[in-house]
Amino acid sequence: MKSLGFLDPIMQDIRYSFRTIRKRPTFGLRVVLILAIGIGGNTAMFTVIRAVLLKPLEYRDRDRLVNLFLKDLHENKRDGAFSLERLEERKASAKSFSGTGAFLKLPENVSLSGDGEPEALEGARVDTTNTVNFSLQP
Repeated sequence: MKSLGFLDPIMQDIRYSFRTIRKRPTFGLRVVLILAIGIGGNTAMFTVIRAVLLKPLEYRDRDRLVNLFLKDLHENKRDGAFSLERLEERKASAKSFSGTGAFLKLPENVSLSGDGEPEALEGARVDTTNTVNFSLQP
């Protein structure tokens, strides 16, 4: 029976690696340690990226969320934010929406003070009802 020829060099490399590790165990320990650090770091970064960027937001009926924006028909581009007057007009006339909200994209620097030292935070203005609240991001 004919063996798989492409596996022969791989098997030779694996046997050579085990012989080298047996002769010099500190080298083997370093290799295992470097692999463990690399795999652990990669796993940690993927976990953070998944939690922050890839995981869907925890909204009820998130498939029904919409983003409204103004469009300049002459230049065929987004114009940016609603004015407060236009937002109130949109809230009053929106019969197909169960609720509306708004946020200001520009970050704001705010101070959080309490029992301890004040802490500088970056926040954004968010309107969830008729009041404007702060959404703080440490």
